[in-house]
Amino acid sequence: TKGLAFTPSARYCFQDITMQRVTAFRHLLLQSRRWASSASVASAGATASKTTAGHYALLAVPAITFGLGTWQVFRKQQKENLIVQMENKLKKSAIPLPNELRDLDNMEYERVSVTGTFLHDQEMQVAPRTITREVFTNMGDLPEAGAQVITPFRRADNGEVILVNRGFVPDSHRDAATRQAGQVAGTTTVEGIVRKGERKTAFVPDNKPDTNTWHWIDVFGMASARNAQPVLIDAVPESTPECGLPLGGQTRITIRNEHLQYIVTWYSLSVITLVMWLTLRNRKPTPVLRRPPPIVTRRA
Repeated sequence: TKGLAFTPSARYCFQDITMQRVTAFRHLLLQSRRWASSASVASAGATASKTTAGHYALLAVPAITFGLGTWQVFRKQQKENLIVQMENKLKKSAIPLPNELRDLDNMEYERVSVTGTFLHDQEMQVAPRTITREVFTNMGDLPEAGAQVITPFRRADNGEVILVNRGFVPDSHRDAATRQAGQVAGTTTVEGIVRKGERKTAFVPDNKPDTNTWHWIDVFGMASARNAQPVLIDAVPESTPECGLPLGGQTRITIRNEHLQYIVTWYSLSVITLVMWLTLRNRKPTPVLRRPPPIVTRRA
């Protein structure tokens, strides 16, 4: 055969079907583009909202760390003022010990003097304690175990009994018989630092007043055991007897001032997290390519 011959009516019918299919294909293509565009816009909006929330949440970190650093600046100033105040108290000349107990409430670490007599037969020892002494070796300071001697002291002005921390004695001289030269007799004047005692920690054993066993300086407990006023002074080094025991000057004032390193730490974290926030904020989002839905054609 030479070929297929179409009648005019058949040719027009074929062209009409072809045009319908082309029109349907164009309509589906346009519709798929609209769907893809709307999906991309919705996805971008959701991503933008999530990114904004995440950015603001991360911004809270540098703000909080900056606030903590600023708070440490104020704390450092307060601690330095406290240290200066303590040093000024210790540099003052000794004043007579007041008779009224309420006058001692704000006098801790101030230097006072009092005249009276030691009651050595009522001596108390707080142990174990250590002292660091300078030795002429390449080992530096060596700790020495012993105890601190707390002796009741009867005042000459009003007859009241107070407590005096005379200082440190090593274990080899805890027995008063081994340091008789240091048992000052008669009326004497003692200079010392007003103290309020110590606080018991979890790892320190309880005191046993019945057996005269003391592990921490409990001013009220000791005063009650010796029928004395709850007043304690630490003897200064100048009050040490000629024999050297008990060794006065055992007041240790150690105020930690580590706020500078806290300031550096918090401000550094603030700067680092702020740089991270700016980096994420200025980063351009990665475009997401989406496939259009498949086009389905129907056969006539």
